[in-house]
Amino acid sequence: MMPTTAANVLTPCVLLVDDDPQALAALGRVFRDEPYQVLRTNDPWQALEWLKSKTVHLLVTDEFMPGLLGTDLLEAVRFLSPATATILLTGYPKPAVAYRGFQQRMDLLMPKPWEDEPLRDAALRLLRQRAPRTVFKRATPSADAKPPCEESRAN
Repeated sequence: MMPTTAANVLTPCVLLVDDDPQALAALGRVFRDEPYQVLRTNDPWQALEWLKSKTVHLLVTDEFMPGLLGTDLLEAVRFLSPATATILLTGYPKPAVAYRGFQQRMDLLMPKPWEDEPLRDAALRLLRQRAPRTVFKRATPSADAKPPCEESRAN
């Protein structure tokens, strides 16, 4: 079943990815009271599977994770879900990280630790800017459409 609000509008799906359990929990708290469906995982490969199988409107990912860099995940997003907005978090905001992120059409680079309110504001701004006007409206699903996201957590 498609998660909707009372106005019959699709709830935006936000995917949070960080290999650090404490950072992932903190990200979850940032979006806890927001009107989003939230997927959380500490495994970038799980995030990639969700991006293939679910409609994700915003990806918030760490850069340095074992096995797959956040910028590699951004590259996959560019091909699998080009309408998905992206925020790259890093504890090492060096020019090389910014360069890799912008090569993958990253929307925003934020340092770790982040401040909650600016992150929430950026998420809302990106969801409004990047989404086509009808993305959050209930539409007749096509045969090849991805299902909406459902709140999940994978570890």
